[in-house]
Amino acid sequence: MVTGEIENAFLCKVADEPCITFVYGTVVSDRTARFKSGDWIATSPLRKYEVIDGGLRIYTRNSSYFVQAPIRERKIVWAAVDNIRIGTNPDIAMKLVNGSFKG
Repeated sequence: MVTGEIENAFLCKVADEPCITFVYGTVVSDRTARFKSGDWIATSPLRKYEVIDGGLRIYTRNSSYFVQAPIRERKIVWAAVDNIRIGTNPDIAMKLVNGSFKG
């Protein structure tokens, strides 16, 4: 059963920890009521994902989500993960790590 739906998503692959991939995006719906529509979400690491119905079905340890297309794939470094997990867009988190962010 699908736990919820995510849009405006990034599929984040941690370059220096190749076993860690997660999704950052905006919640469309969440059956568990942990998140409200419009909240941002950074999932726990994915166990697997598959292309389905023009998007992705992702599976974490305890949940599964449908992620709407388009999905932007990003290679990130471990140093950016904490910023992303507190709600920073992955592109901005990488600029912060690289010292190239011009706020």
